[in-house]
Amino acid sequence: MTIFCEKSFDNYTYFNLRFRAFHPRLHQKGVDCCRSQQVSRAPLGFSTRWGNNVKNKTRIFISYARSDGSTFAKDLRHRLIDEYHFQVWQDIVELEGGKDWWLQIETAIKSVEFLVMVMTPGALTSQTTHKEWRLARREGVCVPPVMAEEIDFTTLPRWMRDTHFFDFKFPEQRDRFISTFRSPCQAPRAPFIVEDLPEDFVARSGEFDQLLSFHSSYRLTLNTR
Repeated sequence: MTIFCEKSFDNYTYFNLRFRAFHPRLHQKGVDCCRSQQVSRAPLGFSTRWGNNVKNKTRIFISYARSDGSTFAKDLRHRLIDEYHFQVWQDIVELEGGKDWWLQIETAIKSVEFLVMVMTPGALTSQTTHKEWRLARREGVCVPPVMAEEIDFTTLPRWMRDTHFFDFKFPEQRDRFISTFRSPCQAPRAPFIVEDLPEDFVARSGEFDQLLSFHSSYRLTLNTR
């Protein structure tokens, strides 16, 4: 039998009360769940510093580009954990050596409710961040973006252009950002998302226009029969 226990006094009391209620015989024998060696771990890669609020288990994945978003992501992670007691996953902290790195990221994204996009110029050009965003949308994970640096909005993917971007330069925006995690994520899944063009893609506008023209002519011929 495995019982998850926290070390704070409030959580210690909470879990022992539940332990007594559901396992009275074991408790009568002097078994103390929070002093037992059989303590389960939190899900892979998630910090377990929840503070005294045992009900606050919102899981958040921070997506960022290491080239220009590392400092912002690190500060954001500490604030979400220390001040608001959320569970947060960040690759630079949580990735385990000797294991497939993308498999760990994929597992983490599939188990969170929110993926925070740290928006920087590097994030817009990073293949890894784009893969993380696509996977999150496919899994129905909410993807709130946060402005870390000025970006070119004309280069944003179409689905992101209508999304509200949080800007921490305004205190009310920071408060709204935190409030986002107070409610359950209700994002619909987007299972069919067009992949980014490969690096060796060669644009052939002339051939493409000819193909469109042929397709239009063929449809017109069918409609006139």
